[in-house]
Amino acid sequence: MVEPDGTGFGAVEAPPHAGKSARIEARLGDAFSLMQAAETGQRGYLLTGLTSYLEPYETAVRELPEHFARLEAMLEWFEKYLK
Repeated sequence: MVEPDGTGFGAVEAPPHAGKSARIEARLGDAFSLMQAAETGQRGYLLTGLTSYLEPYETAVRELPEHFARLEAMLEWFEKYLK
């Protein structure tokens, strides 16, 4: 993969793990967003008593285990690559 070096004088070769790092970062961002939505929904429920606010929480409870399992697999690969 070739990426611009930012100077306008050519390009530098990106390390092979650069794409994997970006995917790990994106997956972490997705997990964080799910947790944030769950927290916000839970807070809404506690303040109002309306169960509709629990939908983001329930979604996070369902989806986060898969996100964390994929992250774990990605990080295992990354750890092996760095050794």
